[in-house]
Amino acid sequence: MVNHSLFLQSIQDKIVLNIVYDSKEKGRITRKCAPLDYGPSQRKGKLYGTEKYHVFDLNSPDQPHPIAMEPDRIVSMSRSTETFNPKSFINWEVHWLVPRNW
Repeated sequence: MVNHSLFLQSIQDKIVLNIVYDSKEKGRITRKCAPLDYGPSQRKGKLYGTEKYHVFDLNSPDQPHPIAMEPDRIVSMSRSTETFNPKSFINWEVHWLVPRNW
């Protein structure tokens, strides 16, 4: 279940989220994620698809990477006590849909 306001506030506060997600590829996974944005996916400045929760998976067994999560596949979401520094992993040009002060 998604708490949308918790997600948006966690973007502002730079707080890591613990998310349980039903992945199409790997089944149910639990991840530590930095919340990045909410809305359609973007490529080269163009929006496409449905609205998703965009996060950076900090503890992927493969390697940390961005994920776009469909809202109906999120089982649970809770705030951790950890903060994140977006400058430590965002190395691409950003066009945020959710306003923020960072």
